[in-house]
Amino acid sequence: MYSLYEPNPLYSVYFINAMTGWAGGNSYLIRTTNGGANWLVSYYSYSYNSLMFSDAMTGWAAGSSGVLKTTNGGINWKSEGVYTSGGFKAVFFVNSVTGYTGGYNGALLKTTNGGSVFIRSIGAELPQKYFLNQNYPNPFNPVTKIKFSIPSWEGWQPQADGVGLVTLKVYDITGREVQTLVNESLQHGTYEVSFDGSDHNSGVYFYKLTAEKFSETRKMILIK
Repeated sequence: MYSLYEPNPLYSVYFINAMTGWAGGNSYLIRTTNGGANWLVSYYSYSYNSLMFSDAMTGWAAGSSGVLKTTNGGINWKSEGVYTSGGFKAVFFVNSVTGYTGGYNGALLKTTNGGSVFIRSIGAELPQKYFLNQNYPNPFNPVTKIKFSIPSWEGWQPQADGVGLVTLKVYDITGREVQTLVNESLQHGTYEVSFDGSDHNSGVYFYKLTAEKFSETRKMILIK
């Protein structure tokens, strides 16, 4: 066993093979490439409670300051722009694109694009109509939340073949698509998703929800 940076505790450890592994704890993420004989700090931040890697390069960390992702083996980490009150306690990916993270107050979020966007199902009531809320906050910098509802009605049968497909896309002022936030078959319910504008310029953007015969577009403003 190896002792590092006492008295700060470690909460999670994950090895992809006998030599390469990572650990997360109070204030830092560390990695080893020689079976734990030596460890290097790769990220300083808040507490991280759970780690998961789909391969030697791609991994995620969940904790008090949200969800981080690495695509270079844990050398660098980037925030996925998803947060919840109290933070996240666990993260798990079934493959390189589909995963889940859970935390306080019953927060359970899903991603189908590798973590760039996480979808949160909220509320227990089944909506009676489609609805696309105005994003909040608006204007925003750099993250905003978008809430939408998919109604319960006879004939709505979400399936893998595209029936019940829901898409939520963001466009710039010229009409160019800049990001797909949702593109999957969803059960009826109310959902919330975050849009991170860190990599985009200030300006007016539009987000469009499409489901079955429903379509609605709203405007939002990114100010940096």
